[in-house]
Amino acid sequence: MDEHEGSSVEETTLNNILNKLDTTPRLILLGFLFTSMPILFRLIFTGSILSAIWPHAVNTLEWTMWARGHVKFMPLFFFILACAVYVLRQPKVVNVRWVQRALDIFAGSLLCMLTLYFLLDVFYLRGAFLLLPTTYAALFLTVLTGRFGSPRLRTLGQSKIAPSRLLHIIAVFSCSWLLLPGLPASFGFAPSPPEAPEIGYGAQPGPFSVDVIQFPYELPAEVEEIRGETESAIDFSIYLYLPNLKDVYLSEIPLAILLHGFLYPDQDAYTDWIHHLAAKGIAVAFIQYPSDIWPKGVDEFSPTEKAGMSDFMQHTYRNLSIRAALDTLDREILGEGLPETVQSILGKVSISTDEVWIGGHSLGASYSFFVVNYAMEKGWGQSALMIDLESPAPRPSQPNLQPTWSSLPNNTIIHSVVTQDDMSVGSCAGAFMHDYFAEDVGNNSVFIEVPSDKYGFPRMVASHYLQTNPAHDALADWAFYRRIDAQADWLTAETRNDTITIDWARNYLLDEAMLAPMGQWSDGTPVLALNLFFGEDVRVKEYQDC
Repeated sequence: MDEHEGSSVEETTLNNILNKLDTTPRLILLGFLFTSMPILFRLIFTGSILSAIWPHAVNTLEWTMWARGHVKFMPLFFFILACAVYVLRQPKVVNVRWVQRALDIFAGSLLCMLTLYFLLDVFYLRGAFLLLPTTYAALFLTVLTGRFGSPRLRTLGQSKIAPSRLLHIIAVFSCSWLLLPGLPASFGFAPSPPEAPEIGYGAQPGPFSVDVIQFPYELPAEVEEIRGETESAIDFSIYLYLPNLKDVYLSEIPLAILLHGFLYPDQDAYTDWIHHLAAKGIAVAFIQYPSDIWPKGVDEFSPTEKAGMSDFMQHTYRNLSIRAALDTLDREILGEGLPETVQSILGKVSISTDEVWIGGHSLGASYSFFVVNYAMEKGWGQSALMIDLESPAPRPSQPNLQPTWSSLPNNTIIHSVVTQDDMSVGSCAGAFMHDYFAEDVGNNSVFIEVPSDKYGFPRMVASHYLQTNPAHDALADWAFYRRIDAQADWLTAETRNDTITIDWARNYLLDEAMLAPMGQWSDGTPVLALNLFFGEDVRVKEYQDC
């Protein structure tokens, strides 16, 4: 066989492969696999479903937030799709082979995107978003109609129902079902959520501007040697956010210590939270701690979760890290004489440890117990102590990691907060933590559930990430940032001995009539109020579902 004959055989083989692929089901499958390939690769190389899906989840959030901000263009988008259907159905276009192939592959890609969206919606989004599934459905409907025409059970001359036609009808009706809920929002008919308050609690952070200084700290050797790859490039630090007070007459300001969630040591994800504290006149220490750590034997260890607690091996090492950070904070920032970098922002104002705010999000909320332990050892927070536990994960159950304080200061307020559609940690840990504190401080411990309200557009869904920058929406303004402002106002007033503000802010934090209301939708319908439970309210037991 000569060279030309070999080339001819290769071309024939390639053509056979292409011809086998060149059917609608195979091309749809090809589009599906091509779109899912990045996730499959990450799953293969990391072995973690969370690591594989997380970048897509973030992208999904970014796309839908972009769509929210450009909803006025949705009618134009639908008009363009209608024009596209008209063009695709022209005989000179619909019968072109490469157009058919492209539409089949695109249909597979859209099917993959819809599948991924539904999985995210079940485990994370919880019906929060309308425009993204509406967009996918509108595109899919355009492809189906442009490629196969209007839905019908039989083509001309057929006596039996074609299976492909039945699938076409099911797909069209499924797309219509996805499309319809988003139409009122797309054309501006759906009620909108309340705007953030223009003044008072929940408004823009203020009155001070905020600066930040980084203080790296040294991880304990036993922690350093078990760090994972995800956080290998992080120079673990205390990020100290300070109100600019050089031209303000104050003698001292309170201290706040904030801990981040699991695999989320990114201060930029919490700057909205931080600024609502710092801009009121609080020194906020955002502490990075390693969450991606792998102690020896962790792969074979079977953790137990019970009564809002867990015995994960990592708890011990993270406690060591947090204490190392707190020692650095105490020695280098709060010790005798503030660092020059701090003085350049605060002027002659000192940082008081008599009035202290302690809190965190998710895993950081459960590790707030470590910080409270440390604060009680040091005698911090004796004048006023605010503890804020947002969407807490189960706290450590190991005996050596249990709270060691006998009682908290008299002037202590605690908020344990859960969100209705939290698919990461649920409500159990927060409910048990509330009960733990309620035994000591009574009605000064408040258990708060943030309900979801899907009445209008954008939907107000209380997810696990309500307190982070990416999920900062109207629900966060009313359910979260109002409380943070009131907490900050109370502590700063305690530092100044401003009794009028002390009473107002304290009542706001502990009075259901003041704290629970959440504003109104644009048509006057009240947004679902916060569910509040004070002290040893037996109804909290209903949330202890673990």
